[in-house]
Amino acid sequence: GYIAHDLYPFHGVYCGQSALPLKPDTLTYLTSELLDKALCFRATNNSEGFEKAALYAPEKIKQNDPFDVFLGGACSVCHLVNTCRHEDHKVLYLFSDSFGRSIAPQLLESYHQVWLIDIRYIRASRLPELIDFQTGSDVLFLYSIETLATASSLNTD
Repeated sequence: GYIAHDLYPFHGVYCGQSALPLKPDTLTYLTSELLDKALCFRATNNSEGFEKAALYAPEKIKQNDPFDVFLGGACSVCHLVNTCRHEDHKVLYLFSDSFGRSIAPQLLESYHQVWLIDIRYIRASRLPELIDFQTGSDVLFLYSIETLATASSLNTD
């Protein structure tokens, strides 16, 4: 089972632009024994390698973009590894915007590896330099309407 962790107050990144006295929300993230043992690697700022990171950084709730709580914030590529899943080596390639960072850890329950790819921050042609794409793997595209409406932000080459 999952354990819920609530972070309060949560104001979305665009809250300050509303000019209204909006009430804060509560941001909830989930942990489990599996997620506590999972590994997370984020692409470096120049996307030339990876560095170890935490799945969740609750202290980042107070920063400009509170969604940085998930996987340390915006990043071109994150590689999540389920250290508890040994019976198969199922891989998911999740092409997503910021929202994908919040859901990617829960997808680890069904996969040995989840690659979270945000092509707003890296050209698609550079991905093979970082990722050894495996035939027969699953692919999921998970974008907000806003991201798709501004497709020029996607580096599809």
